[in-house]
Amino acid sequence: MPIDHKIVGAFGLLYALSSSTLVAATVDMRNPHLGRRAVGSEAKSLAERCAEQAPVDYDLELHIVALFVLLVASTAGVVIPVLFGTLKSTFWKRVLAFTKYFGTGVIISTGYVHLMSESLQTFANPCIGELPFRPTGPAIIMASSYGVFLIDFFGARLVRRTIRSRSISFIDPTTPPTLEESKPIPSPACAHGLQPKVVGGEESSKQAYFDVCLLESGIVFHSVMVGVTLGASAGDGWLALFIATCFHQFVEGLGLGSRIGVLSLSKLKLTSMCTAFALITSIGIGIGIGVHATWNENDRTSLLVIGTLDCISAGILLYAGLIQLLAHDFIYGEMRDAPTGKVVMALSAVALGSAIMSLIGKWA
Repeated sequence: MPIDHKIVGAFGLLYALSSSTLVAATVDMRNPHLGRRAVGSEAKSLAERCAEQAPVDYDLELHIVALFVLLVASTAGVVIPVLFGTLKSTFWKRVLAFTKYFGTGVIISTGYVHLMSESLQTFANPCIGELPFRPTGPAIIMASSYGVFLIDFFGARLVRRTIRSRSISFIDPTTPPTLEESKPIPSPACAHGLQPKVVGGEESSKQAYFDVCLLESGIVFHSVMVGVTLGASAGDGWLALFIATCFHQFVEGLGLGSRIGVLSLSKLKLTSMCTAFALITSIGIGIGIGVHATWNENDRTSLLVIGTLDCISAGILLYAGLIQLLAHDFIYGEMRDAPTGKVVMALSAVALGSAIMSLIGKWA
């Protein structure tokens, strides 16, 4: 029994140390200035420390340069896979396929490593104070995922009804089918014995476009906040954050562009989707530059807004990455019956995308 008590005590001590370390790291990661100043200014109240801004030299010209560099990085990331999709060569089609699955890993890693982690750190910031509901961050992420699911579900129902009401005719099950009508239909049979003659590609095309729009909405929410933070902040760690953000937006652009590139879209829709991602981070940087003189990332309202938007984006990207991309491709899509070599290639691409995006998460 004494040994058991020692083991329990040791585990209790380890848990206490790890918990205190996690809290300290959370405060330092969210705003290192707050953590350092708290050590030497115990006489000040928490409210005073949270209201203060770190004394940094703001380089306006460097931030303007960053705006245009991020514009180039985001544009290159989202456009390159789209250009691959226009090429007819078998080699470039394989490159696009690899990029598509690479992008799936990027999206999933962004949801977990970047957005979920950042949102939980934000809500743990002591400048917010005690929340009425302690697990607010996870609750918002869950609500966001359910919200995207409902939009996806009812949107899919609307797309199917619209397409089928226009283009699908039904046959009487008592009438002998023709040779063309007797061919297997990939979708499940209707419950009342009426089966569609032809299931065209228009329905799946519209559904794929709808899914990518949902995916891009989550990325846009996230990217604008990345831009605002980069544009409003400065200090010793700013250059490393800027470089990491460039890689982040480029890789994220590859993930989104690989999904846009496989869609059958008009030039107007294609251009608008690429432009939205290419511009949004730079727009966020512009907003950050405009408000940098009064920006305080430890302000309670700012923390709540940033944390909530990060949680919403995390819920969207996790649902999109796990359900619309990973499960759709591997469990219900082409990978289910694909050759082993192709499956290994696709899984390797997913793992590589997740690994690279997770590594970038160390800095941005």
